[in-house]
Amino acid sequence: MRLGAALALAGAVGCASGPNVRVPPNSPFASRTLGAYDAALRHYVVAGDSTALATIVRSGTQDSLIRLLSGGLYLHRLGRYEESNAALQAAEALAEDRYTKSVSQNVAAFMVSDLVVDYTPPALERAMIHYYGMINYLALGNLEEALVEARRVNAYLDRYNRDNGNRRSYSNDALVQYLAGLLHWTGGDDNDALVSLRQADAAFDAHRARYRITPPDGFGQDLVRFADRVGVPEVADEAAATYGVARTAAPAAVPTGELMVVVENGFIAHRMEEKIYIPITRREKRALGSGSIDSVIGVTANVLVRTLLFMNQTSAEARSYLREYEGLVVLGSTVLDADLFSFAWTRYELDAHAATEVTVAIDGDAERGATVVTDLSAIASRDYEEQKPKFLARMIARGLFKQVAALKAEATARERGGAVAGFLTRLGSQAAATLSERADTRSWSLLPAELRVVRFSLPAGTHQVTLRVREETGGLARVIDLGPVEIRPNRLAVRTAFVTGRSLGDLRRFRAATAQVNYETPAVQKREP
Repeated sequence: MRLGAALALAGAVGCASGPNVRVPPNSPFASRTLGAYDAALRHYVVAGDSTALATIVRSGTQDSLIRLLSGGLYLHRLGRYEESNAALQAAEALAEDRYTKSVSQNVAAFMVSDLVVDYTPPALERAMIHYYGMINYLALGNLEEALVEARRVNAYLDRYNRDNGNRRSYSNDALVQYLAGLLHWTGGDDNDALVSLRQADAAFDAHRARYRITPPDGFGQDLVRFADRVGVPEVADEAAATYGVARTAAPAAVPTGELMVVVENGFIAHRMEEKIYIPITRREKRALGSGSIDSVIGVTANVLVRTLLFMNQTSAEARSYLREYEGLVVLGSTVLDADLFSFAWTRYELDAHAATEVTVAIDGDAERGATVVTDLSAIASRDYEEQKPKFLARMIARGLFKQVAALKAEATARERGGAVAGFLTRLGSQAAATLSERADTRSWSLLPAELRVVRFSLPAGTHQVTLRVREETGGLARVIDLGPVEIRPNRLAVRTAFVTGRSLGDLRRFRAATAQVNYETPAVQKREP
């Protein structure tokens, strides 16, 4: 499908017209740190308002890829699976085009702001495109195309690891690989099933070490079973010892199949802008104006140390206050002849609006808790944190470039028009540098905060699946009927549900995810006993 047609489709559900839809002031998603576009999307996705969503997606952002991702996911939420796939496939194609950024855009990002570069989704978002592709095709009863999505996500993650030299902690996706493995089994390919399950095993290892998240019940048994069937006893032995499962199981009394229920809980942590103002001394100003490379390098080192110190010791409240009144900050610093660097960077904020507890019941009985297998918020925050040195280096280099340009412009204006002209030029240059320095807070904000899973082995036949969602552990539950599911012998059935609540999310896990980041070469985590 052509990009233009897909963009139209992503914004065409309903008959939206009129001005852009804004999030109501009393909405729980209205926030000072969450942009109006993302807040409105979340509000109307939860409300199920397709008309408002179509308007927002079509006219709420200038970046076509963000529109496709947002449209693809809200169409999925509305059960419009074919349209969702069309938008997501167009998003994947566009993301692939942007994977190698143009030189001209990189130069513009260096000189002005990261926001002038077309949005390129991180690896987690690319993997989730294929996850929703798999889920959409399964909902449409098309196992063959779901398997195609499974192979495509494997190919993408393999290339991502090669391109990054396995330096990044997000190198694979546990749930996506687990689901892909079970789909390969359903499709009759035990070899590919084992490959995906082993990839999932490695990813679950990382989850255990970094986020204290363990694999779902039944995963170890799946790994042992397929390793035995493919004829790799050493893998089966290791998995049996690690997960404490028996190598052989008693045959079922009646034909059974598998049901996986995936609960998408809340909304992923959102990106917010942090901004800080770093003073530059008159001596440093003269060094920058001299044009000497050695002098510029020396100033750069000083500013970097000063920036890290201010970032660590200045409270978020103080930075927010300075950002709100940055016009007065610029004017005051110029009048007092105290030049300031303006630096903006991204920070992840967790406000998940998630449910605290979710359980799944089959035929009104056999209730089990859905356990967290992937914390997308923690992964996204850690992945960004690992890249922070690169972002900071570009941020400081850009600030120095703007400062040198401002000094030259001021000197030229003084020579031609005197002190007043020089002052006005300096004021304008400072204001332009400050106002143009903006962090890139774009992301696929409709993704869930976390993915929870529960597995059942069920007798062949039709079963009723029900979710119970609680705002607090042990509290009153609201019931969501997922309808009947047909279980076939030796086959996998998948049901998904999106839920929200009042919880901010697991703040402890979110904060711990970035507590011990190795900024240069993230250590390869080994299996814990």
